[in-house]
Amino acid sequence: MWKIIVVDEEVTRIQAIMFNDVVAKFKGHIEKEKTYIVSNGIVKPTNPKFPNVHPDLELTFNVATNTVEAPSPVAMVNILKDFVSIHEVINNGEEKLFTNLEPDIKGFNALLDTSMSFKMTGLAIECFYLMKSVGCEPDRLTFRILIKGLESDGETSLSATLSRKRRDDMVNL
Repeated sequence: MWKIIVVDEEVTRIQAIMFNDVVAKFKGHIEKEKTYIVSNGIVKPTNPKFPNVHPDLELTFNVATNTVEAPSPVAMVNILKDFVSIHEVINNGEEKLFTNLEPDIKGFNALLDTSMSFKMTGLAIECFYLMKSVGCEPDRLTFRILIKGLESDGETSLSATLSRKRRDDMVNL
């Protein structure tokens, strides 16, 4: 299975999912921060059992799905302008929005994975510390997501620090 987040010109984010042979068809042909025209995908309601970026819909690529690189890209500036720092939300007194939520490792890991896939390392690190501050202990997947993302961004010293932290945390279990 392979998941990607796609964004339209109105900055609506939707998760696209691919399975088995379809992954092989698109792997290496879809690049980050490029614009594509997608046809013959299946739009369906989200599965509430899994975290998703869109509250209602997800897109499934199948063998009939086609992508063509678009002639004019969507400006990343338009996409990133709506992002707000987690600390900014909390520091603006809006933490009451989160009072009825229980910390959820799957949700945090999905947020970390998405942040790292968009090369938003700062947001991912903020999320990691928020996760710990609300009592949600990172698991092996949390560290794997962060370390792999940091290494792919060339952040080797931070990656090494996290690797040591992970080893220490696993020893203390």
